[in-house]
Amino acid sequence: MTVETELQRVQSMLKTASGSLATFALQTKDKDAKGFYMGAAQQLDAINDQLSERLETVRTEEPPSNVAGGSPSLLQRRRPIKKL
Repeated sequence: MTVETELQRVQSMLKTASGSLATFALQTKDKDAKGFYMGAAQQLDAINDQLSERLETVRTEEPPSNVAGGSPSLLQRRRPIKKL
């Protein structure tokens, strides 16, 4: 799988998660929970925006390459999620 493909896959997952959190915010009556869900959704949207910039760089500046062999994939190198 190419880096570009992996970035696109991660973006899709982030959009799905952000949408789910926004839905939770709309469905809850608890103001604290609503704020938490919306804040988390906004953070995921910001991360997705940063990934869009990186994806554009990959498309324009880096030659196509496969993440194969001994190299860990983008998802295998991910950092732990920071607690909100």
